[in-house]
Amino acid sequence: MTVDAQTAPAQAGAGAVDLDSAAQVRAHISMAFDAAFTAATFDGQMAREDLFGLTMSGIGGCIRAAAYALAGAEPSDPELAYAYQGYPQALLGTWQHAGLLPWLAQVLGGDAEGVAIEQRVQLRVHPDVITGALDLWWARQRLLLDLKTVGEHKLSTVYRQRWPFHPHRLQVAGYALAKHQAGTTPRWIVWAYLDRASGDKIPVVEEFTPTLAGIVLERIGEVQWWRDHDPDQAPREERGPGLSLACDGCAWLRRCWGDDAVPGSAGPQTAVYGATDEAVDYAYNEYKRLGKVASDAEKEREFWRVVFERRPEWTPAGRWQHYTGRTREEDDPWAALKVLRALGFAVPQRTKKGSLYVVPATRHRPKK
Repeated sequence: MTVDAQTAPAQAGAGAVDLDSAAQVRAHISMAFDAAFTAATFDGQMAREDLFGLTMSGIGGCIRAAAYALAGAEPSDPELAYAYQGYPQALLGTWQHAGLLPWLAQVLGGDAEGVAIEQRVQLRVHPDVITGALDLWWARQRLLLDLKTVGEHKLSTVYRQRWPFHPHRLQVAGYALAKHQAGTTPRWIVWAYLDRASGDKIPVVEEFTPTLAGIVLERIGEVQWWRDHDPDQAPREERGPGLSLACDGCAWLRRCWGDDAVPGSAGPQTAVYGATDEAVDYAYNEYKRLGKVASDAEKEREFWRVVFERRPEWTPAGRWQHYTGRTREEDDPWAALKVLRALGFAVPQRTKKGSLYVVPATRHRPKK
């Protein structure tokens, strides 16, 4: 690894440092970790895919961002794309790929089985060529595998749906279609989801079919249409800064959401969609409608839970089975509150923001 002059300012404590207290040690080590992540990001930038062109990993992302990328639009916020690649979770995933894939290839038979890793591919959809790098190709089995490192929440979602996330499905199916165009048609696609923290894994398998190839081509065709007409009018498929990590790391953040857009800060959503009575009335209606949808869905979930909960755990029924998480002890804040008050201690207070209500315009404002 090299750290050049460009990254040097990010280093924590390049010279002698006095660490005279535990607090100073904690602060310094924390800064050192941040600087190490930053340095690692810059060190690996040149080896990464083009951050501003459309690559296979961008096919399933926001269609407006994809249209900008395919059009070669000038990024309004290029530094955000570099910062996004430097998020600790992204770097940890990159390092896990680098450490695990060579061993996985060896276990699957290595050269004798025609196993290759980090193979560059090109998908040609006239007049464009979209590049990417697939994780693992097992030639003897005609099997294409992509390692997806995720957090616990996303792994739980994969466990429930037993299907890859839609952007991941398009990305890896794009690799498969590129292999087909190059003369070798994959039989199997595997999305190998891995929990970055625990190492838990879920392989999701799908056969590569003309239908799946058609889904990829249809998506790229849609991106090309918006590129050729007006990328600025392409649908936004993310919720904007402060609500979407993808927007917070987008190289076209301000071009898409306005000059006042700041990563991590919600607000441009109002400026973009308008503050007229008509626009706000529509927002009110959507807020109320989705609240009812969520409430109705929760009632439905409760009904179906009652149907299956008496069935023994870990007893498959078709594609599904159920289990209950580990029972554990946890703090009881209400009991603690009673103890504090009984002993005469002052109970610490904190400000709690009031709940948001959307009510008919004819209702009078309540007294506070």
